Order: sequence, then structure tokens, then C-alpha cells
Amino acid sequence: MTPTHQEIRNFGLREYVKAARGTDFAGKLDRLLLSKQTIMDNLARLALPSLPHITLPISRFIDKPDAAFQALDAQPDAFYASLSHSKDNKPLLRKFALDKQQTVELAKTDSYDVDTIFIREEPTREYSGSVMVNDDQRSIHLEMCRGHLARLAHAGYVDYSLKRDAFLGSFKFNEEADQPTRQTMLRAIQAIPNPNTGQPNRELSRDCEYLPGYYEFLFSKIGSGALKLAFTEYNDVKPFYKLDPESSL
Repeated sequence: MTPTHQEIRNFGLREYVKAARGTDFAGKLDRLLLSKQTIMDNLARLALPSLPHITLPISRFIDKPDAAFQALDAQPDAFYASLSHSKDNKPLLRKFALDKQQTVELAKTDSYDVDTIFIREEPTREYSGSVMVNDDQRSIHLEMCRGHLARLAHAGYVDYSLKRDAFLGSFKFNEEADQPTRQTMLRAIQAIPNPNTGQPNRELSRDCEYLPGYYEFLFSKIGSGALKLAFTEYNDVKPFYKLDPESSL
């Protein structure tokens, strides 16, 4: 049976691609996958805050890893890295929470036909979440969890959620979200650009519209203890952000 969009998101899109390899359904799923560099380019195009990153040939990285880490120009808690082939740059192997040596070891794997590595800083996450904005530019569904997004994407732990009513423009939060947490979630919503102006919606009025698509974000603590927002994904392939959780591809 063809899985629903929600099942695909929860179980992991890449796992479904792997399981369905060689079938027509695999082709449909594969079109939903974007390369990490494409995702970061999307975030830059939308002027969404993101994390320092670099894409380069694996051979060059293995030869001079320190140069790549220096190019990131920071001292992160850890790194995210994914390996891909330059023909499409879609990630075949990815790992979170790596130190520098582990990132180099990952690059040396010979289990996959890969030649490109994508490295991104990976701060310690206070919160992780996803947002889906429907084609009407008004309906929004946000889910957020404490810690890493894997709790939400693979284990289904939704600590906090909100939905925006398309007609009223009002936000409905789950009972677990206290006032500070609600404000944190709304910060992520406000950062999403208005499709008409290309600028963030700083106000939360009934008339606000938002760019349709699927977004992933995180909040990490900075020196003062304040929460810093960064987006890690934007995907505008329609089947991946339909708000009907029971619909199938």
C-alpha cells in the first residue's frame, strides 16, 4: 500500500526511497529529495537564517580537512555531514553530531558510490521543528520537539504544535505550549517570507500570507542564553508539504 505523506515524513523519506528502489514509486519519492546544497541555496534565496556550511569534493576534503573546517569560521558543538555523488548531489549517507575526526572518517567510507561531501555546523539544539504552509498561503501547521528533529521525524514525539486558521488568521496551540514556548514557535513563523513582498511577516495579522512549502528549523542557545533561530530545510515540491496527512503520492 502506498504510504501517506505523514507516514513518509515520520519514517524518513530516504528510508522509503531505499525500500522502494527499482519501482515506479521510488521515482516519485526520489523527486522529493533535494541535495543539501540546493536546500542551503533555497534558504539563502529566501533570506532565511541558516547555519555555516561547505560543499566540496571528498578527495579535497580528505587531503586538507583543516582547510574545510577553517572555512566554516566557527567552533561549533558538532557537525552534520552527508555524502553524495556529484551527478545529482542527493545524500546517500548522512550523520549528525560528528566531531572533526568522525567527519573525516565518514568521508573515507567506501560503501557508497560518492564523491562529494556536504558539511554543516550542528549546534546543540534546544528545539527542532517543521512547518508546512499550504498553497492557500494562509494555512500553517507547525510541530516542534525538544532536542533533535529525529525525535519528531522518526519517533513521532510532538512536544508542541500550532495550526493557523486560514479564514480567521488565528493560531491554535496545543495545551503543552506555555507562553514563552508559543512565542518561540511564532518566531519561526514570522521568519517565513511573504510571497508578495519577499520579506518576513513581522506582524501576525489576519491578512498575513506565507510562502508555501515545507520548512525545518532549530533553536540553539547563544552566549547570553537567548535562543537563536536557524532553518535547515526548505522544500517547495508540492507533494511533500500537502497539509492533508491522509493523502498519498
